[in-house]
Amino acid sequence: MARSSPARGVLGAFVAAPVVYPGRPAAPLVHAAAYAASRSAGVWGAALGVSPAVHAAPVPLARRAGRGVVVRMADEPAGSTAVVATPPTAPERPPPGPTPPALTYERVVGFRRFLQSWRLARVVRARVAKNSVLAFSLGGSLPETSPPALPFRSAPATSLESVTNALRHAAHDPRVSAVYLRLEGFSCGWAKLQELRRHLDYFRAADKTITVFMETGGEKEYFVALSADEIFVPPTGMLVLRGFMGGGSFLRGVLEKVGVDPQVQRRGVYKSAGDQLARKDMSDAQREVVESILDATYERFVSAVAEARSKDPADVRAFLDRAPFEMQEYEDEGYFQLKYEDEVLDMLKKRHNDGSEEKQLKASLKSVSLKKYGRVSDKLLALSGKARVAVVRASGAITSGKNGSSPVMGPTLGSESVVAVIRKLRLDDSIKAVVLRIDSPGGSALASDVMWREIRKCCEVKPVIASMSDVAASGGYYMAMACPTIVAESGTITGSIGVLTAKPSLKKAYERIGYTKETFSRGALAELLVDDRPFSKEEADYFSRSTDAAYRSFVTKCAESRGMSYDDLHAVAQGRVWLGGQAASRGLVDHVGGLWTAVALAKQAADIPMEQNVNLVEARFGGGGLLARLGVGVTADAAEGSRGVTLASLSEPLALTEFDGSGESPLMRLVASALVAPLVGMPGGGKLVGDALRSFMGRPGA
Repeated sequence: MARSSPARGVLGAFVAAPVVYPGRPAAPLVHAAAYAASRSAGVWGAALGVSPAVHAAPVPLARRAGRGVVVRMADEPAGSTAVVATPPTAPERPPPGPTPPALTYERVVGFRRFLQSWRLARVVRARVAKNSVLAFSLGGSLPETSPPALPFRSAPATSLESVTNALRHAAHDPRVSAVYLRLEGFSCGWAKLQELRRHLDYFRAADKTITVFMETGGEKEYFVALSADEIFVPPTGMLVLRGFMGGGSFLRGVLEKVGVDPQVQRRGVYKSAGDQLARKDMSDAQREVVESILDATYERFVSAVAEARSKDPADVRAFLDRAPFEMQEYEDEGYFQLKYEDEVLDMLKKRHNDGSEEKQLKASLKSVSLKKYGRVSDKLLALSGKARVAVVRASGAITSGKNGSSPVMGPTLGSESVVAVIRKLRLDDSIKAVVLRIDSPGGSALASDVMWREIRKCCEVKPVIASMSDVAASGGYYMAMACPTIVAESGTITGSIGVLTAKPSLKKAYERIGYTKETFSRGALAELLVDDRPFSKEEADYFSRSTDAAYRSFVTKCAESRGMSYDDLHAVAQGRVWLGGQAASRGLVDHVGGLWTAVALAKQAADIPMEQNVNLVEARFGGGGLLARLGVGVTADAAEGSRGVTLASLSEPLALTEFDGSGESPLMRLVASALVAPLVGMPGGGKLVGDALRSFMGRPGA
């Protein structure tokens, strides 16, 4: 008999540990322990959690006479070992071929040009005046795709899909002669910005001009602006280039003050997500990782600026070190020009409006909005072919159930929704290939595996190419590795093959407030998850062995998927996050590029001639119930029995990434939500917490 705690609410939310199910004997095999761990604690997904890691040497494995392998991590205690069966050697994968050219501008000529002109002459809903400017503002998170606008909700953010489609269409549209882009602050990662710049360059290749204006900004905004013909900032603007920074936050000191022992175990020298709970400072491994990511990002930015502005990289570095705050100095150095927005608009009016100069300036700029221009299609511009290639945009934290929205993690990616779409595409003979576009930091291990299975089944019928967006790490990489070919941007965050488990002991916290509770149990490990005391020696050993086995299983599956030996995969695992270019040189990614690189590879795999256009079909997910689609009183997770990430589910552990490129830590969001979890039981508490979290994170209502 032992004391235990009240219902887990406050800090029990970030427990990640194996569960012993009532009525089941304690599993004598490590594999059974790993299964229990992955079922209840999402250890797989915790293994799939991300920490910013970029470079490390492998930890050697000690072999035991061919009967198994002792897994021992360099920074774990000696007792943290387990003997598991040595996996068979995976068949070696052939090296990836050359990356095919993608998104190369070619003018529409011949019969297609005639067809385009005929269709444009007959169009009504997508009518655009000749010599128009495609004008729009852009910033924020730039999600892969936006949900439909709903009543009683704020307008959805502008999506990467809508912007890139508009730029590609406008490049071929004889009615559009320029783009006016008003940049605002970006909160997305670098991979989406690389994809955006690729489409801006495509538009310019059609001998059309791009004008960018911004009042404030930093490195991300200026990186996008480098693809413009003209960059304007007001004389009193605040576009300042200072360089890059990174770091970490740690809660161990706070937890000690409130009497909480997190009891974190991690497998992987660079698995630093758990350090946020277990340490008071940054480990040498995490420090190496952060500096490596900063080095790669800094050099990529310097090279881009030097190339676009015809400067020596050394001069760009010196300029960043000076970090001028006077806009005149930027203009003098050739980084941008100084004009107020009304001056920029008058300049564009003179170029594009009809009539005399006086008439041009009095009229509004002849322009078309992004929303209206979204009615233009590939078919209208004779850019579509007969062969159909589906694009599935899988975005959000991975959960079981249907797609939804969580006050903790924002949009969620439900395994039931993804499986239904992939299965439909697999059975549709008119779909010749599938491009799986992934933008996910991971989540539920079980859901990741369910989706992995369905993707593998689809690969047996037709080509499936993975295209990584900002982040495809953890469960996101789990999905991608089901595909025989993986494409990532050089700035994509991917990898993160490691294991993290944790179970807080609240013994001291309960002693301070005088709270006690008694628990009766049958079974040596039945009290494994009680949180009013630390692990016993036997429980700690069980917990450690199950974590070892989960890591071993995850690495084995990755090795088999990528055609690598266990040792070779282990060398690039251990919880490391890789940037896309680094992952490509280590066998985790096949090609560096964007969505259209994946489309070109899909055409190759499906034996579609490269010069032939295809009909890209955006595979949409079904919504929740009617109330959810109308936005009345419920969220999509609550509709139709979804089992997504909700505040009510936080008593169960979630596998979250520490670093996803957005500047926010999903792990910290989860801990923050756990601290206010008791409010959920109050009438209206769930909505109160959701609104508070969204306000705290600076995110509009879902």
